[in-house]
Amino acid sequence: MDLESLRNKIPITRNYVYLDNAGAGPLPLPTVESIHSFLDKWSREGEPWENGLRTIMGLKDKVAMLLNTRASGLATIPNATTALNAIIATLVMELHRSKRGDIKVIMDSYGFPTNYYTLLQLKKKGLIGEIVLLKGLHSDEKVAELEEAIDRRTGFVMVDHVSWRTGIAVDLRNVSKIVHDYGAFLVTDAFHSVGSIKVDVSNQGPDFLYFGSYKWLMGPHGAGFLYVSSRVWDYIEPLYLGWLGVKDGVLDRIAGGEELFERELPLWDFEAPLSSNSFEWGTPSFVSFVGLSSSLSFMEKFGWQRIFERITSLARVVREVLGDIALEVRSGEESGIVIARLQDPLTVVARLRKHRKIIVSARPGFLRISPHFYNTEGEVEEASHAIREEVKRPK
Repeated sequence: MDLESLRNKIPITRNYVYLDNAGAGPLPLPTVESIHSFLDKWSREGEPWENGLRTIMGLKDKVAMLLNTRASGLATIPNATTALNAIIATLVMELHRSKRGDIKVIMDSYGFPTNYYTLLQLKKKGLIGEIVLLKGLHSDEKVAELEEAIDRRTGFVMVDHVSWRTGIAVDLRNVSKIVHDYGAFLVTDAFHSVGSIKVDVSNQGPDFLYFGSYKWLMGPHGAGFLYVSSRVWDYIEPLYLGWLGVKDGVLDRIAGGEELFERELPLWDFEAPLSSNSFEWGTPSFVSFVGLSSSLSFMEKFGWQRIFERITSLARVVREVLGDIALEVRSGEESGIVIARLQDPLTVVARLRKHRKIIVSARPGFLRISPHFYNTEGEVEEASHAIREEVKRPK
């Protein structure tokens, strides 16, 4: 499908130049319609529970293709924080069980704030011995700092694939090799990368990689995915379980074409699956995943590779126009996020929206501009000049 036809199905393009896709992408009309249809069916005929589950199974196939992996390696999640806490709790428990009590964790200080909270809580409770902060892992120099910091005490390393603060992508393949050489696990937040640049988990080597759907994937809140590498199950067992994910449970029976309650669900004799299913605990927000499925189908019409190339190209236009106020990408892979350092980003964002019909986002000490594939070259260039004028405007 051509770009203009797709833009006609994104209502926000009629009113604004929308450049905050790393914050939250706009919902396409087919997504809104699919959500309405699901809720309407529910209101008239009762909960379409099995339809929701089958939608998720098909959606896993779509996401698996996007990440270059198998659907069996994916678990649905309600949000990135839930996935992160599940991963950390499982790893810390397993590391203690294997007599690695003085656990060391290395994390990228450019990661999202939620990365800090659970780690610091566990450290307060004596479950983590040391937390080492590295300021970015996006260059050879910074990766060398990782090599100096990591040792056999290191349980896991946490990194954002694309930093929300810099817009620079980390070389996951290089980092994962270092982490695995020391017997540690690599935990990756890919919320700001999946849907904007190519993510290839089979070649890049993260052990855990998770993301939500409401940014670059143009989906609703409440839907996301967790990828778990098959190598992980040689070392860990699930810590938490729910009724969906046990062996011979809901997911296994639906996949096998069996009626869900034809037999009793396993109780005392249940088995914990050594698979991503073990991270699927309870009933997901089906309506959110129905919406996400429609969003991915919508984007697939343009083609993922075309989307990645177009996002990167449009972000370069922004950097070129902004010039000296844009954060320079000296090393590492570019993404769709452009950062402009300035003193009063909130005022600039408000003026751009009110006077120019341009939507970007303010973060502490900087402006973040993130074009998507549906933006045109003309509107991105015009908006970038407007941003530069506002930033340079006399106070």
